[in-house]
Amino acid sequence: MAPNHRPTRKTPRVRTCNRPPILDGARSCSCDVYRLRASLWAEVARGVPSAWDRGLPEAPRLGAPFALAWILEALGPARTRREQRIRHRALEVWRAWARASGWTYDPLDPHLGEDADDLAMALRLQGARGLRPIPDEEDRIRALLGINHLAPGVYRTWLAHAKGEMEMLDRRSYASDRPDHDEVVANLLEALTHVDPIRHREEIRAGAGRLLLHRQGGLLASSWYPGWGYGTWRLLELTCRLARRDPEWARMHRQVSIEAASSFECLPREGGLWLAGPPPGVLVHHGDATRWSWSTTSLHETAWVLACLSHAPATRSVRELRREGRRALEVRLSSGLVYEPAWITDGPACHGALDLTRAIVWRALGRSDEGCRIAPPSRTMGRRSRKDDV
Repeated sequence: MAPNHRPTRKTPRVRTCNRPPILDGARSCSCDVYRLRASLWAEVARGVPSAWDRGLPEAPRLGAPFALAWILEALGPARTRREQRIRHRALEVWRAWARASGWTYDPLDPHLGEDADDLAMALRLQGARGLRPIPDEEDRIRALLGINHLAPGVYRTWLAHAKGEMEMLDRRSYASDRPDHDEVVANLLEALTHVDPIRHREEIRAGAGRLLLHRQGGLLASSWYPGWGYGTWRLLELTCRLARRDPEWARMHRQVSIEAASSFECLPREGGLWLAGPPPGVLVHHGDATRWSWSTTSLHETAWVLACLSHAPATRSVRELRREGRRALEVRLSSGLVYEPAWITDGPACHGALDLTRAIVWRALGRSDEGCRIAPPSRTMGRRSRKDDV
């Protein structure tokens, strides 16, 4: 080494966030999205996320099994060993709590029965890696589905443990004029494709065909969630699962996604956010339905719409809609997310929590490019297990 030469050190490069994903050919420049994801993992590591704070700092943090399942489902697969450990511990806590209180979204209310919407989220988490099975859990779930079966592919929303409980459930104020609801049925049928598709194959296909007939203008309305986005997204998730093994359903899924994208393009939006409101002619389970007018911009509705658009072919108009929606959500995220009700129900106020709103926004911004990946039949024949055969 030369006597006057002094070795220099390279300045370490400080990374403030993970590399943002490439969405629609353009890399997002917002690190707020990945800070949001990190905060959600921290919330899961801290304990059971709140489900009822309604965005109020002074409100008690009342957790529920469905809130934890909702956030874990939105986060998707763990990417690091730390996240794997957090997920494993959280799933153990969730399973223990869920078994003690059942599949109800409010374990503090002894009069509130189990519901199929939360059962669907539970079924999707059944196959989590490293999760120890609960003895007799499958038998209990099968018994629940059998008692609450109304027609091929149709199940009750509020789950009764015996025939005599159905009349009592239907008399309660939170029950509507019908025991089943389309978005809940779609959620449950899609969940069954993950756990026992062979046993429920005909049920799943019959229910999917029925839901397609219930669409209005290419969209599926929700009874418990404001707007059109959630119900349509659940239907697209269901048809996507069916499309992976059936060319006829693959063509149907493509057609449904195109019709949905065309309808969402025509729906009112403001500043890039879709407006939420009760779909016309759909029963709203809330005493004050006027708060859900079409003048209400919604982070949730925009997130569900973006999830629906990820299923549609990436035409120029679809790409522009997705860019506009993501840009609006990123602007709201950078200025600080605010609480939004997760669903509509009876009572003095809609229910929800800021944790749920943050999880929904993360799913739209961080995973909106996943869509429905349908491999050509020649590449999948003979390689997929019977577990995926629906």
